[in-house]
Amino acid sequence: MATLDSRDERFDYVVKQMDAGVPRQDIVKLMVARGRNQADAEHAVAEVYAALDSELEEAGRRNVRHGAGWLVVGVILTLISYFATGPGGTFIVTWGAILYGGIQFFKGRRQLKRD
Repeated sequence: MATLDSRDERFDYVVKQMDAGVPRQDIVKLMVARGRNQADAEHAVAEVYAALDSELEEAGRRNVRHGAGWLVVGVILTLISYFATGPGGTFIVTWGAILYGGIQFFKGRRQLKRD
């Protein structure tokens, strides 16, 4: 049984336990059972959770930006098409861009609201 000596080993171990659905406090207990002291185990778990929270927040911001961009471009193109046609004419609704943008935007908002 490894004692999780290197930082990478500890990080990988914590992520593996998280993926398996092990609660945060139980991960600390498992690390202590593998030879780490309580404070070191708590620090390692907190470090992994902080890194993952940071990644999730950045992904949320990126999804909000990209989603808003697609949504706005889709609406603008639809409006250009609408105003370019004569009365009773046919115009293009860029619903794919609008729908994709809306989904990405709200996906990003949901990611940002997680705590």
